[in-house]
Amino acid sequence: MPEKLNQTPTTELEDDATEQKSTLYDLFLAALAFISLLNIIALLILPHDSQEYVFISFVDIFLALAFMADFIFNFFRAKHKLEYMRWGWIALLAGIPVFPSMPPIFNLVRFARLIRLVQILHRLRMRSGRQLWTDVIRQRARGTLLGMILIGGVLLVISSFLIVRFESGAPGAEIDTVTEGFYWGLITITTVGYGDFVPVTFQGRTLAGIITILGIIIVAVATSYVTQSFQGGSSRQDDFDQMVKDVAEVKQLLQQLLEETSVGDEVGSE
Repeated sequence: MPEKLNQTPTTELEDDATEQKSTLYDLFLAALAFISLLNIIALLILPHDSQEYVFISFVDIFLALAFMADFIFNFFRAKHKLEYMRWGWIALLAGIPVFPSMPPIFNLVRFARLIRLVQILHRLRMRSGRQLWTDVIRQRARGTLLGMILIGGVLLVISSFLIVRFESGAPGAEIDTVTEGFYWGLITITTVGYGDFVPVTFQGRTLAGIITILGIIIVAVATSYVTQSFQGGSSRQDDFDQMVKDVAEVKQLLQQLLEETSVGDEVGSE
């Protein structure tokens, strides 16, 4: 018992907070890997000479850069880098971007992200569903922000395709290519709305209304999180420090109680 009491409470609490952040990070990365899987399926289905294929290829490049950032982050954080590279080479392959001009053999690199997805899911399965839920709830602000980022990214890609399907060929249409659709979706979902590309069809205007509403929600969540981070960061640190002090005091009282109990037992035995 005394040995357990000698453990540092600060370290234990910090490890628990780090584990919660790691759970959210793994869930976010798993979502990116799943989106990458859908991206690969689209690249296999779409004709190579279509503008949709080129657009999805560039989306795939951004996904690869996200996985490359994950590899670099974990590599430099690892204490034993050679040991990390035992399986880390899969994360490295998953982060290699594949450009449309590359030979078809390089397309196999994309499937490393599927192996990465299996690795992440295996790591998450080591924690019970209740533990995962608890970690997400305790980090709900950060989790909501990451979720909004994912939803915003997926919504941006889908809207870029839909607006072109709705507007292409319509009388007076201004959005004819996926690139123009992506630009229109970006300025719409961020609620900027320059007005240089305006939908003319009923379906396109309906889509614009839906994206605008969702964009307001996403921007509001992001703004709220940033504001909370600036205003509540010092407060949360103070609460954490106070909690550490309280735990240390309780540990000290228990230590004294154990010492007094052990002295009393020795006196009673004499």
